[in-house]
Amino acid sequence: MLNMKENDIKETIEKYSNMIFRICIMYLRNNLDAEDAYQEIFIKIMEKSPLFANENHQKAWIITVTTNHCKNILKKRTYYKTITYDENINIPINDKEDKEILSIIFTLPLNYRNVIYLYYYEGYSTKEIAKILHKRESTVRTWLKRARESLKILIGGVFDE
Repeated sequence: MLNMKENDIKETIEKYSNMIFRICIMYLRNNLDAEDAYQEIFIKIMEKSPLFANENHQKAWIITVTTNHCKNILKKRTYYKTITYDENINIPINDKEDKEILSIIFTLPLNYRNVIYLYYYEGYSTKEIAKILHKRESTVRTWLKRARESLKILIGGVFDE
């Protein structure tokens, strides 16, 4: 079992900071809320200092904590219906084409954004995503299929011009 000490926390911050911020952006869709959530998540990580069986367990736990924290923010603010996409989001990705694709992904419904991100950017299988999001694997596969179909239409329209 891996226990998180002070050095481990620093390494965790360095290793997972971009991933956590990207997940916050996926949910909250603006920089200010994402930055606040990002900081609160690292406080939770430091406070909890849980034991992990391995690195994959740690990463899955961090993703779960991040998604749950963002969902709580959305619930508290009745945010779902009033959320708007911030065009000036600073996404921690260097590749210009990846940034363009992510900005298109932001226009998808939240469930589709989550599965696309976890599947393509974090490399999780549909079974692992189902476990992280506490959904059935068939649901995750359906969301992934629908998200791909939506993206095909959206990206086709953008890159055909």
